[in-house]
Amino acid sequence: MSPVDPGRPGGDADPVELSELLADLQATAEQLGSQLGDLGRFGAGAAASRAENLPAVRRLMEIAPPELRGRLTAAAAAGLSATRDLADWLLAQVSPEPVRVEPEELPITRVAPPRIEEVPTTWILTASVENHLATEAHGFSVIGIKERNRNRALEIEIGDQIVFYLTKVMSFAGAVRVTGDLFEDREKIWPGQPRNPDAYPWRMATENLVALPREAWIPAERLKDDLEHVQKWPAEHWKLAFQGQLRVVSDHDTDLLMGHLNSAAAAVA
Repeated sequence: MSPVDPGRPGGDADPVELSELLADLQATAEQLGSQLGDLGRFGAGAAASRAENLPAVRRLMEIAPPELRGRLTAAAAAGLSATRDLADWLLAQVSPEPVRVEPEELPITRVAPPRIEEVPTTWILTASVENHLATEAHGFSVIGIKERNRNRALEIEIGDQIVFYLTKVMSFAGAVRVTGDLFEDREKIWPGQPRNPDAYPWRMATENLVALPREAWIPAERLKDDLEHVQKWPAEHWKLAFQGQLRVVSDHDTDLLMGHLNSAAAAVA
């Protein structure tokens, strides 16, 4: 099923707002999987209606053309990743030329696919510099996941590795290993965004694997051409690979990231 050109909104869309929506849409993809469940239980119309009521989709509808509602309905009916289609539309608004990417046919019947082997998973966690420094101040003993990302947090298991990617400076700053199960705690640790506060309530204990000083943080641009995860996006939009708070990366990317982090740590030791 090829995406249909949705046209443009009536007014000029704010690129900053659109960029922020991309992060929300990644979380919406997880919510679609957990809340819609088996589409057969609801029927296509009910599934699409539930999808449209998700916060990120409602926000998008405020600035999107009417045709986008039809695309969402069709995506839910076909069992496709609706938010991938929506993200494609957003890219078209912020790009000089429309970016056409075929949607992936992904089932939305479960949140976490079963792991074939008990092999630790590596995640990249996107955070602000301020939030990272707060994590550092607590000895890298705990991480917090955003309120809306609870289902994603439930996928993280003891033994998994988490690599820190920092916004604005667009750099990798270190890694931790998860040592405890998920728990809820709303005591403030991370400053977050003043205009969009979040308690990061879904937390888990961690231990430090490698922590780089600021001067040794590794620019993501240096590694982007070698990271498999980044290749899922058009080259000129590689930064979108790190929108949203969490994503899983391959063994190849794990070895690449940990190799560079450990080498950088050894160089400053």
